[in-house]
Amino acid sequence: MMLMVLAVVPSSVQAEPELRGKIAKLIMAEPGAQTLNHHIGAVIFMGADTKDRSGEAIKALTQPYADDGMIVASDMESATVNRLQSICALKAASDMASDTELRAYMKEKGECFRSVGINLDLAPVLDISGTGNEVNARSFGTDAQTVSAAGALYILGLRDAGVGATAKHFPGLYGLSSTRTDTTLVSIQKTESQLDGRELIPFTKAKEAGVYAVMMSSALFPLLDQTDEQKKMPAGINPTLVAKARHIFGTDTVIMTDALNTATFKAYYKDDDYIVKAAVDALRAGNDMVLVMDPAKIDAVITAVEADVTNTQDDTLTQADIDAKY
Repeated sequence: MMLMVLAVVPSSVQAEPELRGKIAKLIMAEPGAQTLNHHIGAVIFMGADTKDRSGEAIKALTQPYADDGMIVASDMESATVNRLQSICALKAASDMASDTELRAYMKEKGECFRSVGINLDLAPVLDISGTGNEVNARSFGTDAQTVSAAGALYILGLRDAGVGATAKHFPGLYGLSSTRTDTTLVSIQKTESQLDGRELIPFTKAKEAGVYAVMMSSALFPLLDQTDEQKKMPAGINPTLVAKARHIFGTDTVIMTDALNTATFKAYYKDDDYIVKAAVDALRAGNDMVLVMDPAKIDAVITAVEADVTNTQDDTLTQADIDAKY
């Protein structure tokens, strides 16, 4: 697993950092002094960072992180969610799905993303539209074939521009629920055969198109064959579901969580340290990168993961687990 393949690592950054340094490279967080000071693996720019800024201003914001060797990410999905809409405007997802020149269109947009320093797009959304609610505007369509075709062209276009794409939200989310996982725990009543026959088809096509990363859903999938405790777990920290993603995407695709600072994880852990606990459990489950978001949590996450690695219990992380993510 080469997490840093999208980033240019300067000579000042160690090629083989010690344990804490390696753990830091498995973290994505918002920009800030602690993000730079800990030399983490990836930074995510949100709408508040880019709103009403010129391309030159955004490039100036992203440059210090690129200079540090980080992956520089943001959400550019469609007209509904696009952190760069003012300078790299995208059309509606449904219009993308009907565009026979979508690959060329996304190559052009990818070049725009790169011009301001973004080299990882946290898109496309491969959830299939279904249950009626506003988030369905983020989907390419209501059937697996439409979503698969548009998703593959989207990914290929970004690749042509030298930008990584992220298939989300594995194994499904929007279209299966009318509730958002950033506000509450969401339980999706789908069996494994139902997911295999519909929701997972676009993800398989994304793998064939060479997608860089896959982002896990934060929903619960209690009808799958798993332990009773795993039935209560958000997908991003669920070993059974992460293993399913790994089976489809293999070791050359980065598997990452969605944001860990949401109500879903707070409700699951019922603990003020839920972000830190979720990060450790996500890495134990097999994720390659954890979306911590809050820069103030970076040091605590590194320390907790380091303690887990040095623990001798059977169910904890090992040095080999960390090394395998590179």
